[in-house]
Amino acid sequence: MGSRWRFWVSVAAVAAGLAVVTLAGWQWRRQSLEAERLAALQAGRAVLRPDDGPRLRLAWANHLIRRQRYDEALAVFGALLESAPAALLPWVYYDLGNLYLRRARMQVERSAFDEAVPLVALAKQAYRHALRRNPDLWAARYNLEAALRLLPEIERFEVEREAGEDPLGEALWTRVPGFPRGLP
Repeated sequence: MGSRWRFWVSVAAVAAGLAVVTLAGWQWRRQSLEAERLAALQAGRAVLRPDDGPRLRLAWANHLIRRQRYDEALAVFGALLESAPAALLPWVYYDLGNLYLRRARMQVERSAFDEAVPLVALAKQAYRHALRRNPDLWAARYNLEAALRLLPEIERFEVEREAGEDPLGEALWTRVPGFPRGLP
């Protein structure tokens, strides 16, 4: 009886080991295919398909942001907000906040404060959504703090400019006290 029991335990252990190895191989292959697909998209050899997964769509949206194709990225984010799994949503909101904050920064550098203020508000809203879904997402906390510090400074800069004062002739981003630079 003892040897039969050991045999079945050994068979079960081997079967469990094979299942783990098969699962790991399947995940590695899926990630490899996603990386190849993303490289093809970035090189222009492919287009985004409806059956592409949410992680690939998020990576594609970030690629579009880096290429300053913001309207296309917003369309991808919109689709992701409707279909992404709950585990990915904090990152979708975080990256969406980064898009808005990057566009706000561009508007500030052009002194287009009327356009920058709503973009900062949208960035703050996106970071807050990300933090509601994942309170431990440190990067979202960091960028939310950056957006919170930026908005009052924009308003002060605009008031000085309208009053005819030279706001020190400096770029706004160099004057924001304690404004953290370094994360996306």
